[in-house]
Order: sequence, then structure tokens, then C-alpha cells
Amino acid sequence: MKFDAILRAHGFMRTERPPELWEADTRDELFLPMLGEMIAMGLGRGNELADLTLNVSNTTVEPEDDPDQEGEWIPEGDYVAVTVKGPGMWADDMWRAGQGPTKGLLYDVGPAAETAGAVFAYTRDLGAEGSVTVFLPRLVELDSP
Repeated sequence: MKFDAILRAHGFMRTERPPELWEADTRDELFLPMLGEMIAMGLGRGNELADLTLNVSNTTVEPEDDPDQEGEWIPEGDYVAVTVKGPGMWADDMWRAGQGPTKGLLYDVGPAAETAGAVFAYTRDLGAEGSVTVFLPRLVELDSP
């Protein structure tokens, strides 16, 4: 999925992106309900749409150096991280694909993220503001023989 049109369509929010943005391994019709839940979470913190920032970033997760680490939350690889950030009271929460819904802030985002093919989501309380971020695998197109 390409994000250019999505970011243009959400111009009523602040948007941030790198100059060269990777494609995510999902489809628009699966991604948009997840993004809607993320925006609804930001609005639920008392914000107007113009108060929210939509950020899409290229992210690489490196392998863990610590062999005693108790399982990785995010498998190593390339991802497109989608974040909605804004003012208000947030709380920390985490969701991982295959672990069922959470009872925290990600209660509605988790199932939509699972359907969209996301592997990980989290919320953060950053003091006067907070955010919700979802990691979608990067689309890797195989060369045709």
C-alpha cells in the first residue's frame, strides 16, 4: 500500500513523512479502518482533528544482542510505522499480533491492526501529549525471473 494519497487525504491533520516512504504490506480497505480507530483514539483524548499529527515513518528493527531476552515484541525486519499523536491524557499500552485484544487503550485498535496485517502496536504517555503507533511490514516486491 502506498501512503501518498492517504497523507494527502488527511491534510486536515498535521502530517509528517520521510522524503522516500516505503510501501506497507497491506491493502487500503484493511488499513483505513485501523487508521480510523487510531484517529478516534486521538479524538477521544479531547482533541480536534487539527490538533492531531499523522506520522508515517520507515523503521528497521535490528536483532536483539541479548540472548537472555524473553522473546521479541517486534520481529526483526523493515516496517512502516504509522503514528497518531496529540495532546491529552494517554496511557501506556502494547499489543502484539496473535495475542488477542488488549483491555487497555488499544482495545479497538488491536483487532483492526490484526486485520490490516500489523505486527505490533503501542500507546505512549508523553506527559502533555501521547501517541498510538502501529507497525506494518514493509512490502518487498520480488524480482520476476
